[in-house]
Amino acid sequence: MYRDTLGTVLGVFAAARDVTAQKRAEAEIAEQRSRELERLAELERFQRLTVGRELKMIELKKEIAELSHLLAQDGRGSP
Repeated sequence: MYRDTLGTVLGVFAAARDVTAQKRAEAEIAEQRSRELERLAELERFQRLTVGRELKMIELKKEIAELSHLLAQDGRGSP
């Protein structure tokens, strides 16, 4: 508000701006972030599955090697 020396209102100033584009951009960024987080979670699940399977295969190979060694000691298998 603009006032004179006696305090009488002489005028009012108001400002506004259109934030539609900014809000749209913020919504797009939030949506993209959400998609990226979902994809990251999917990749993490896939990584856990593949690493888990690899570890299981390593364990099974060790068991097979131990059993082969035991059979060879018993004379029932080849060394």
